[in-house]
Amino acid sequence: MMPVEDKRDKGQTSAVYRDNEEKDLSRLLDLLNTPASKQQLPSISWIPDENQNITSNPWAAQTNGLLPHQHQSTEALALEKFSSRYQGVRNFSSHAYHSYFNQIFTALVKQRVCYLEWIQRVPPENILRVLICLRMLMRDHMFQVEFFQSWWSQSSFRAVTTTDRKLP
Repeated sequence: MMPVEDKRDKGQTSAVYRDNEEKDLSRLLDLLNTPASKQQLPSISWIPDENQNITSNPWAAQTNGLLPHQHQSTEALALEKFSSRYQGVRNFSSHAYHSYFNQIFTALVKQRVCYLEWIQRVPPENILRVLICLRMLMRDHMFQVEFFQSWWSQSSFRAVTTTDRKLP
């Protein structure tokens, strides 16, 4: 039988874990809602070679012997933590923090995957992290439905606004 103090400590530990979990989700959401133009990107030193196309991806350049984790942005680290923490979760819509997951899902789609300026500004590793997190969330049927309904309505809207035909 567990002493009363141990039970209380265990309860406090789980409360601290939940507080940290909520803070991490809130921080990730704030990072995802940061516009691409104001986003903190990892610093790199890149000087184009004479034989190199200037429009090529600067992220493919050498990292001057630095380890890959030294070039990760705050957002990349938060996404990595998110994917590690929730890798075993399949049902986010019934999770205690489902509202955070819903907002994070929406931000991943609208502020990252569908936002060309962001895609052009970040290293490929960050895009991969976003796609990994999006894939994890889409294990939940609710997010699958939301994603395809959103895609369908956006595609339908574009089709209607880009055609010269008048609708009956």
